[in-house]
Amino acid sequence: MQDREETAGKFRLASDLHEQLNLDTLTNRVLKTEVPVELGQLLGVVPELSNRVGDALRRKRYPNSSSGATVVHVDTDVDGIAGYGDAYVVGTTAGSNALYTCGSGRARVMVDDAIKVDALLDGGSEVCLMPCCIFEKLNLPIDTDINWNIHGYDQPEQTKKEVEAKGAVGVCHDLKLSIGGVDATLPVFIVEHCNSDLLLSRLWERLLYVQYDNRDDGSLWVEIRSIDGRRCAKFCVAKADHERNRPFVRDADDAGPSCVTPMTSSGKV
Repeated sequence: MQDREETAGKFRLASDLHEQLNLDTLTNRVLKTEVPVELGQLLGVVPELSNRVGDALRRKRYPNSSSGATVVHVDTDVDGIAGYGDAYVVGTTAGSNALYTCGSGRARVMVDDAIKVDALLDGGSEVCLMPCCIFEKLNLPIDTDINWNIHGYDQPEQTKKEVEAKGAVGVCHDLKLSIGGVDATLPVFIVEHCNSDLLLSRLWERLLYVQYDNRDDGSLWVEIRSIDGRRCAKFCVAKADHERNRPFVRDADDAGPSCVTPMTSSGKV
C-alpha cells in the first residue's frame, strides 16, 4: 500500500526500503518463506537487528514528482565514519517560510526537588549556568574555590568590575534537575547575571541522550531518556507560533528600522 500523500503536496512519507521494493510481491513471498535460524543466534543479535530493522522501516520525507524537487546525493564521510544520504532541494516561493528570529527551546525544570524554573536549552553552550538570584533560593552548598571565566553568556565585558561580576561565583557540583520525571545530576556554574533562570548546555544533552525533532509545523520537540534507560519523556519546547518568531525585519506600521536583541545565552568557557 502506498503511503498517503501529505496535504501540502510537496512530500510523501516513505522509507528507503519502500522506495526500492514492490511491497505487494515481497509480502506474499515473505509470508511463504521459511527462515531457519537458531534461537541462540537470533537472541545474540537482537540489539543490532532491531536497529537495522528500525532504520530500514523509518519513514522519511520524499518529494512528490509534482513538487519539482532536485535530488542531490551527499557523501557524509566525516572522520572516517562512512555514510550516505539524499539531500532534497525543494523550490519554494522566496520568503514564504523565512524567519529572521526563531524562538529557542525552553523547558520547565524542577531543581533539587525544591523550585521550578524555566530553563533555556542551549546546545551551543559548554557549561550549565544559573544566576545567583535563583541559586539563593536553594539551601545548597557551593564551591567558590574556583577560577573560571565564562564568556559569551551576556554582553561583552568593558571594565574590570564587569569582568569580575560576570565571572563564575562558584559551582554546585551535584545539582539535581528533573524534567517530566527524568532526573539528572550534574555540575552547574553559578554566575552573578544570566538572561535565563537556568541554562542547560551540551553537557545536559549528552547525559540524557537528548533527541531534537523539528517538525513540519515549525514546532520543536525534545525526547530525553534517563541514564539507566528506564524513563523517557517527550515534550514540546518551542511551539510553532512562538512569540519570538519574527518573519519581518520591521512590521508594516513601524516608522523606522528595527533592532532585535538576541535573547539566547551561550556559556562557552
